[in-house]
Amino acid sequence: MDLTHGHDSLASPGHLTAWWREHARSDLEAGLPDVAGAVEFREALRSMVSTNSGGDFPPAASEVIDRAARAASLSLRLPSEGGSTLVPQASGLAGVVASVLASVHAAISGGIWPRIKICRNPECRRAFYDRSRNRSRVWCEMAACGNRMKARRFRQRGTGSEDR
Repeated sequence: MDLTHGHDSLASPGHLTAWWREHARSDLEAGLPDVAGAVEFREALRSMVSTNSGGDFPPAASEVIDRAARAASLSLRLPSEGGSTLVPQASGLAGVVASVLASVHAAISGGIWPRIKICRNPECRRAFYDRSRNRSRVWCEMAACGNRMKARRFRQRGTGSEDR
């Protein structure tokens, strides 16, 4: 979802199908129930990630993610070279969600989860990976959202206005 440009990659069955083909390497055709489920899951996951940026984790998001995980049907693979991976067994939206959940699990168990954050620009809200040494990054891109937010705060200080 790109709030700054008003584009949602999951807004319609056609958009979701295109997203699946590009990101999930799936040639599934999405339907309206898939769109509703994908948007609900995305927003719950965004809420979960927002805790890494200082946000509160709403219990409703946990319920959505738990329900999606139950439908995802993941299996554990133990390759001969060591380690382990979670492999999606479901098809359709549940299979795509399973892939995302496997990545979330890998990020948590790999210790990189706290670096995945949500941009603090309320018009953006993109997820990003915080590569800063002290994990203090708050915007997806300094050149875009960082500059906008700093300019907005500067204008607010100059005019005394709170919502500009």
